[in-house]
This record gives sequence, structure tokens and C-alpha cells, in this order.
Amino acid sequence: MIKRVMKVNVDSVMFLKLSLKRQFSINGIGTSGQVKKGTSPSVDDPTIDKCMDILSNLPDIPEGSEIYNYTVSMFLKKDVRQVFLKMTTNEARKSWLEYNYELHLKEM
Repeated sequence: MIKRVMKVNVDSVMFLKLSLKRQFSINGIGTSGQVKKGTSPSVDDPTIDKCMDILSNLPDIPEGSEIYNYTVSMFLKKDVRQVFLKMTTNEARKSWLEYNYELHLKEM
């Protein structure tokens, strides 16, 4: 009787690969908390200073105006700063700020 030996392709879709975090944890190379996500530096550190610098250069949002003051208060939340910095154009930022300000006014 002849036995056949089958080669198993572990790279196939039938075999799930462990995430990078899990591989490091299992291999003892590091813990999952030591693996960082690959995002851009400006979004990794969304400081109020970075947001304020951009805000001061946005057209039609003068310093001291109601929308300006509302925006500054929004910057106290990290997720808002991340969204603001991730936007690629000042036009998009201004439109987003105006939209949020209008929502705020409707809630009052």
C-alpha cells in the first residue's frame, strides 16, 4: 500500500494568521501594549496647539467670534482634535466646524 503525503499550505486562507500584536505576545517578543498603530504623527499627538494654529488661519472664522469660541471648546476633546487634524483641507475643516456649530445652535 502506498501512502500519499499531502503538503499543507499554511499561507492559505483556511489558516488564520495571528495579528501582529498576538504574535509578539505569544513569541515573548513584547506585549500587545507595546505594538503601536501606524497613524500619522499629527493625528497620534493631536494637541490643542496644533488645532489652534490651523484654526487661526481659517478664513471667515475670526478670533473671538461665536463659532471660534465654540470650536475652541470642542478642542478640549481628543477625538474632535483627531478628526480636525485628519482633514486634508482648510475648506473641509471650516465646513465641518460650521456644521457642528449649527447643530449646537439647534440643540439650544
